[in-house]
Amino acid sequence: MGRFNELLGPGARYSRGANRVFGLQEQEGVTTVAPELMPVLELGSPPAEIRLFVGRKDWIGGLASTGGVGTRAHQQIFNPVDSGAIAVITRWLVTVGTTGAILGGIHDTALANRANTERFRDRRLNVAGEVPVTQLRESIVAAIAFTTSINLAALANTPIEIMDQGEEWVLPPGRGVAIRNDADSLLIRSTVWGYERSVDESELRL
Repeated sequence: MGRFNELLGPGARYSRGANRVFGLQEQEGVTTVAPELMPVLELGSPPAEIRLFVGRKDWIGGLASTGGVGTRAHQQIFNPVDSGAIAVITRWLVTVGTTGAILGGIHDTALANRANTERFRDRRLNVAGEVPVTQLRESIVAAIAFTTSINLAALANTPIEIMDQGEEWVLPPGRGVAIRNDADSLLIRSTVWGYERSVDESELRL
């Protein structure tokens, strides 16, 4: 702060020059006109038009899956190998029909069935018939083995946030993440929010 006053405070060298340019009184100093010289930019969520212009396409999708005798419901967010896009997941909301646990982790093999419920949140894209390349998928099979990076207690019919607020998961082409129930014959519901954008060649070498 002392250095600031030395350079820009009232009577300081640069302050005296600014006084002459802006016609200020000597005691006012540069700080009086600082908001004019260095405007403050308020950063927030950019409007949809700006996001679309820079290639970001926001989407939402959901699915419900129920396991059977000897099988469990598995759900996955998957970015296909040939998508040409980076998929970014911003929110994953899950409910279960029976109190238990949600287990999840990395799973880079596409599950059997695509939900086909993914839709862009900008309806101008949906009207044109375009759908996201990011896929919500499911399989009703015996428990698939994966490293359990997600392990959450789940109360019946109580929404669970799989991700921390403000967190983003980035899926390059050919990558996915999956969840499942911890027991057979149970229901699991998901709603997922995310966006996708074109992939730069350099990102594939990270």
